[in-house]
Amino acid sequence: MTLTDTGQSRIRGYLFVLERSLRTFLPPATVADAVREVDTHILDRLEQMPPNPDERATIERVLAELGPPLRVAQAYSMELTVDEAITTGRPGAIARGLWYIAASTVAGFLASISLFSGYAIGAAFLAIAILKPIFPQNVGFLNPGQSGATGTLNVKGACGCHDHLNESDPIFKGRILVE
Repeated sequence: MTLTDTGQSRIRGYLFVLERSLRTFLPPATVADAVREVDTHILDRLEQMPPNPDERATIERVLAELGPPLRVAQAYSMELTVDEAITTGRPGAIARGLWYIAASTVAGFLASISLFSGYAIGAAFLAIAILKPIFPQNVGFLNPGQSGATGTLNVKGACGCHDHLNESDPIFKGRILVE
């Protein structure tokens, strides 16, 4: 399909908005490649379309199939970021990939929260394992029947205590006074 000046102008306008949108996500060299790639895709799609005397309708149909420029820029940026994270495996690239996914989808957000929670719990267990040999009386978990010692309480005050599994029973409620 040979495009008129109006048709070429419409495509250039779309690519201009796409380029501006991509600049917020990607470095300039990558932006130029992405714009060329999308331009080639648009022209290829126009060639594949059946002949239509209404050039404007054909161009708008191809651009509508492609989607709004900002959405295309976000998808392109996310794809590049996630691909980098997968291929390199570097922690920074993985963190960027997770950030993009978490910021753009609800499922990505929930998955990122789950991953972060898992890593935080793992780090806590690792810290306990490292500190237990150094401070055997002060670090770790108490099993039923065990006791442990705390540091000296040297601040005057009162503190309430209760059983978290049976909060409504007054037998398991108490108050500690430090004088």
